[in-house]
Amino acid sequence: MAASPACSMFPRWYCDEWTCEDGRYKNKAGINDDCLEVEYKDISCLDCVPAVCEIGSVYYADGTCGFAQNYDGSKIPVGIVFEADTEGNHGKIVNLNFLTLSDVDYSFNPLDPYGGNVTQMSWGLHGTDVINLTNYSTAELRNNGLKNRDEQLFNGNPNTALMAATKPTYSRCTDGTFAPGTQNYARYCYPTAALAALAFYPPGVAEGDPAVGAGNWYLPAHAELLSLRGYDFDTLTSKTDTRNAVNKALNILISKGVNASALTNSSLAGNWFYINSTEITSTNYISHDISGGYLIQYNKFGISYVRVVLRF
Repeated sequence: MAASPACSMFPRWYCDEWTCEDGRYKNKAGINDDCLEVEYKDISCLDCVPAVCEIGSVYYADGTCGFAQNYDGSKIPVGIVFEADTEGNHGKIVNLNFLTLSDVDYSFNPLDPYGGNVTQMSWGLHGTDVINLTNYSTAELRNNGLKNRDEQLFNGNPNTALMAATKPTYSRCTDGTFAPGTQNYARYCYPTAALAALAFYPPGVAEGDPAVGAGNWYLPAHAELLSLRGYDFDTLTSKTDTRNAVNKALNILISKGVNASALTNSSLAGNWFYINSTEITSTNYISHDISGGYLIQYNKFGISYVRVVLRF
């Protein structure tokens, strides 16, 4: 069996397995490897199909997926798949790097989303209860919500929109003590993380791209960050298989010169707590340690890392 030049042009493609019914072949060296031209019962067959999107694969701006080791430099990578249906047609991706802020006015610049000097930001809206956002104030409420697949725990998209539309009610925000453009305003008054998520679009992508442009990305909800780590929602136990697959892909992309960062990046100081869009009270939200799996009730003005999510 000789490798097919035609398939080497499309490293995201693979060949299915030969069967008595359809006579197709899968490269036994590894799924989604280079296609092989196969001769079976005197019939020459090259049957290649697009690779499906699966956990740990690179998601490109054109809506295709491929393994990081077969990175296609002619395309724009925008995220890594961390959820996928069995057909690989739908799922969720996490973006490639941490969202950052300017150290001058603590604003987010969508033209350079990863280039700011401040690598952590706050939930914001301290002392402000977001209308129509459920307060999961106890572990029992959160666990019951996970078991019942509550929408607000499994879909951060509407949560992020609600946060972004909320005006602060905290007295120091309304009386002028904390002025716009200052660090205190960004941390206590402004829905900093939510607005950054909605304004984000990956480098190299048009802002108005209907699939991966601004407005398609959002802050993950509680269950989505658990899913990014590899949580088992049936047993309510934490795992790390998904996080490890995502980190492996991110590290490969980094080695190929892509502007990316692993979910736990030893070059950055501090803990590995991430912002999500699940509110606990008017002053707290749930923060996730993506490394150790810890969950804490964190002050809204406290700073954590931000990665954003997109559904495909």
